Amino acid sequence: MAAAFFSWPASPDVRRLVFPCVVLVAVSVVCQLVALTTVLDVTQSTTHQWFGVLDMVFIALLLLHAFRVRHWVKWQLSVSDSSRQWIQAVSTWCVLSLCLCALGDVINRNFPEKFYAYGSAIKYTHLADSVWFFFPGYAAFIMATIVAVRASGKVSSQTLIVSTLVMVGVGALSYLDMHTPHTGVYVTAMTGVYACLISVVAVTAYWLIKAYGARAMKWVALGAVLATAADAIIGHFWIFREGYYPAVRHINWVVYFTSQALIQWLPVTLVQLTSRD
Repeated sequence: MAAAFFSWPASPDVRRLVFPCVVLVAVSVVCQLVALTTVLDVTQSTTHQWFGVLDMVFIALLLLHAFRVRHWVKWQLSVSDSSRQWIQAVSTWCVLSLCLCALGDVINRNFPEKFYAYGSAIKYTHLADSVWFFFPGYAAFIMATIVAVRASGKVSSQTLIVSTLVMVGVGALSYLDMHTPHTGVYVTAMTGVYACLISVVAVTAYWLIKAYGARAMKWVALGAVLATAADAIIGHFWIFREGYYPAVRHINWVVYFTSQALIQWLPVTLVQLTSRD
């Protein structure tokens, strides 16, 4: 198992990438389910800290896997014609996205146990601080999808612009629905702008399916939708509506971690698709 993670694949056999990723997601989900069923009480200070460290270990392994994916993509492109080098750019954007989101995850683990940092209306205001990393992180993934769909020649600039504006509007309306009065300017600004951006991540699923087909892009598209769903869960049941913690933390992690694992497959899928042309 360790060799599956720490070896750098130089073979067209994609199964060397699939196996460790599936195992990683499965083990992570099991850990969250154990905590969700209160077998392990993570509300205590000590267990909260250790469980947060465990989460970050999973993120570190997923990051390692993402770099393995990038290495695999680079190797695949090195033995083919140069016309597919744009896939390397997609891979770079995807890895950058996960790196930035990982920094946001560190903040979300709330190791200093900081609460009510920006007023008395919102307890978990550390979640707003993580936007400094999640916003550029998901913006990087959006860039990856734009590069991918533009290369296909099947998605027009008008489609990209119109669908983006529609989803920004949807995100704004969703935010207005969950926003709590007396939140404060900082938390309102951070979470409001982010709600608009994360809604756009969902529409990248449509772009990818339109460009390459639902059969080819189903898993990556699912990952994009789950990424938006994960943050919707945080907004509606964690930041602005207390009483669902800590259960919502574990549910959110399952959705979020699965989404991150799936969207890292975008460059791999593109390599497989273009190699058939």
